[in-house]
Parts: sequence; structure tokens; C-alpha cells
Amino acid sequence: MGNVRFHSYEEVRERAEEAFRGHHARLSSLLPYADIQHVGSTAIPGARTKGDLDIQVRVPPGRFAEAERLAEYDALKARWEGRPMDAYREEKAAFFERLLGSVESEG
Repeated sequence: MGNVRFHSYEEVRERAEEAFRGHHARLSSLLPYADIQHVGSTAIPGARTKGDLDIQVRVPPGRFAEAERLAEYDALKARWEGRPMDAYREEKAAFFERLLGSVESEG
């Protein structure tokens, strides 16, 4: 997997903001009632970061059952416990591409 490499906020800011805008639009289509926030070190000016994008999606308690299809993500995490990080990240990326791709095909 290699060594951890951190980047400055300035190095990744533009790409992270662009990626967040795209994901926000697609997630908003899927969950229009959700509060979707850019969190983590790519959202904090001056922070050092690995460069990955962290997004928090919050839904009202009464709408949680509708949004719960992300329970599949938790099952994915459980399957990868103790296994290689690179392979987990590949499957995680594919999961989100499928999820967000389904939004685009519905719209």
C-alpha cells in the first residue's frame, strides 16, 4: 500500500470542492430532505490531508428508513474487516459509483 502522504489544504482545495459539489448534487437528488455537509480535513483551511473527501449525510429521524439503503455500505465495511486497504477502497469507490449512478439513471 505504501507510505501515507499528506497534502496541504491548498494542494487539494479546488479538486475537493469540485468533487463535493458533484456528489452533493447527486446525493440531493437521491435524498432531497438530507443535510449534506463537506467534513473532514479537506473542508478545513490550513489542515493537512490525505486528500480524500469526507461527506456527512444527515436525515430527519422520520425519513431514516427511506435513506437506510446505505446500510449496504455498513455490510461492505464488515466484509472487509482485517483485509487489504487498497482492495477495500476499490470496492468502496465502486459501491458509491453504483449508488450515485442509479440516481443519474432515475433522473
